[in-house]
Amino acid sequence: MRYEVVESRIRTLFLSDVHLGSRYCQPLPLQGLLERVRPEFLYIVGDFCDGWLLRRQWRWREEYTALVRTLHKLQAAGTQVTYLLGNHDRCLQRWICDWGDFWLGETRVHRCSDGRKILVIHGDQFDRSQTSFGRIAPASAVLHEKLLGGGRVANRLLAEIGIPESRLATAMTMPMKKVVHAVGKLQSRLKNLAVEEGCDGVLYGHTHSPHIRDTGEFFFMNTGDWLEHCTVIVETYTGQFELLRGKAANWRDSCRRLAVLPVCEDHGAGLMQS
Repeated sequence: MRYEVVESRIRTLFLSDVHLGSRYCQPLPLQGLLERVRPEFLYIVGDFCDGWLLRRQWRWREEYTALVRTLHKLQAAGTQVTYLLGNHDRCLQRWICDWGDFWLGETRVHRCSDGRKILVIHGDQFDRSQTSFGRIAPASAVLHEKLLGGGRVANRLLAEIGIPESRLATAMTMPMKKVVHAVGKLQSRLKNLAVEEGCDGVLYGHTHSPHIRDTGEFFFMNTGDWLEHCTVIVETYTGQFELLRGKAANWRDSCRRLAVLPVCEDHGAGLMQS
């Protein structure tokens, strides 16, 4: 069943890993979404731009400029825009500072409408594959571009013979993402930092693995990406969190709700799947 994005329900919008500069980013459907909402808070949770790719070859399109202008319009209309840096756009920090008066930093604590607090962070700070191999990590952006390109070609061929599309790049990199979580103990480290900040959960990006997971005493939320998944997480005015995904070609008409973290007055939230 299609999910209707209702402007009046959305208090906070979280998105990450748009990777402007990649041949395969999806700025137009994202702009269409941003033009339909007027949240009180908008969090860009890292890697909005892909500085690793842009520094190799500057590919800044007019659609990217239009997207930044849309952020300015939201801010002018009263939305508090927070830009948290990720591993792909930290090298562009000085340039991003010139975009406007967005709050720019590494982490932020968000207070939900139901009283809970969540730590918002990109997450690469606790990814040992980035911290231990920082000098060669930018090469992974080129590899991921090639996988995305191969996936697009494969999907066109599959469509010609009536087979549903697959996410080749996601499938190829998923084992690596699992290594990041398991070996680097990413979520454990994120939880420790969040607990130190007095938070009930953490919302992060980086791994391109959209999900909401609740352990009963703590919850994890990942915003996904705008290369393949086209996902966002929204907080409603009641305090409920929803993970939404749509297709790039018609995000609004194909929007689906993947998971929900319900309102919980005693901070012991349970997880519902949609």
